[in-house]
Amino acid sequence: MGSILKRIVLENSALKFFSLLLAIFMWFFVMGEKKAEFSFSDVPLVLINKPSDLIITDKTAEMISLRVSGSRTILATLSSSNIKATVDLEGVKPGTTIVKNLVDKIKLPNGTKITSISPAELSLTLEPLVTKKVPVHLNMEGVPKERYEISHISIEPEFVEVSLAKSEAKDLEKVMTEPLGISEVRENIEKEIALVLTNLEPPRSISERKVEVSISISEKIIEKTLSEVPIKVVNSHYRTDIVPSTFQITVEGPYHLVNELSSGSLDAHIDLKGVKPGRYSKKAEIKLPEDVKVVEAKPLLFKIVVRKELLKK
Repeated sequence: MGSILKRIVLENSALKFFSLLLAIFMWFFVMGEKKAEFSFSDVPLVLINKPSDLIITDKTAEMISLRVSGSRTILATLSSSNIKATVDLEGVKPGTTIVKNLVDKIKLPNGTKITSISPAELSLTLEPLVTKKVPVHLNMEGVPKERYEISHISIEPEFVEVSLAKSEAKDLEKVMTEPLGISEVRENIEKEIALVLTNLEPPRSISERKVEVSISISEKIIEKTLSEVPIKVVNSHYRTDIVPSTFQITVEGPYHLVNELSSGSLDAHIDLKGVKPGRYSKKAEIKLPEDVKVVEAKPLLFKIVVRKELLKK
């Protein structure tokens, strides 16, 4: 038995002696290394196990700042990205929750110690999570060119469901799309547009992230009033007098047709074919472009005096 123990002790004695010296050296190195203190800012607060039927509407901090003392070698391996404060919210109720002693929520390597922490505690406000159905509104910027107008807008889906805090739901009346510029639009639009939850940051959510928008663009139908439109007589061999000699007319039709009309461009006349000398009241005939109609004309009747005097050829 003694020989066996002796062989175990003496076998590879050089290697064992070297290992012992190395261990003693490392112990003295660590114990003899000067202590240091490092600062870490923007250390994240990680919240876990929040009840699914609650939403956090307010918290006093997103990040914390630390000062940590310990071995300089160990501290050099740490950074704000690999330190975190983990707060377990399992079982919390609606209302305000105070999480004290955040220092206890942080795990650091052995041989280090937190000497200061800010803030030292965390205050959270939690509310019941509710769902509200609201309409989608299209956020349009500008107006179509002068000649065009929007004749129809279709949004699919027309309504979406938003998950948010109960206190926020009463103020939410609609959900807007991202801006859609229509200043240069001349043709119909078919487009998928993202929705925006204004002033409602995650974890609020929405049932649809995008909607299909259809916008019909058509030429404007406009009215135009022309004054002092001259009226003439046709198909008469006699001298005639017309009272009044001009009239006023309001027309309606497509922009490109009506916009081009002027008092001098209208063909307004009274046909006196076969009419003998005398006094008459007659309506004027007005030639207008197709798709343009008369809204109002003043006067409707004109007094015509057909004289016995023939027109000179």
